[in-house]
Amino acid sequence: MKKKKARKSQKKKRPQNTNNIHRWPSVDWDGVVTFSVATGIATGLLLLRDVPVVGALAVGIFVALAMLPYFDAKKWKPRPILLALIGAVYGSSFGVYISATIETVILLGVAGLMLGFFAHTWVRHL
Repeated sequence: MKKKKARKSQKKKRPQNTNNIHRWPSVDWDGVVTFSVATGIATGLLLLRDVPVVGALAVGIFVALAMLPYFDAKKWKPRPILLALIGAVYGSSFGVYISATIETVILLGVAGLMLGFFAHTWVRHL
């Protein structure tokens, strides 16, 4: 009687299927499409205002990164530090683009830092 119980409790191990070694990794297509559409809309709106292409694309990516947590909060979490760093770089590079003084470049970098850090509060109103 004990031998039967011991045999039932042991499960057969299935051999691992090695045929799927070269499978493509799964991609979150919802996030890719959402990111692309948000970037495209923001970039397109800035291009209508005669902003240079690189600057418009950079701001479009920034806004798209800020908006992703509101489209699907389970997959995307807010990243305020990353957005703050990106905002500081964008602000400083804008100051260099308009040939501002070093004080103005630093001030625009700090403004971009604050704008990026608090992006989770203002992006929901877009």
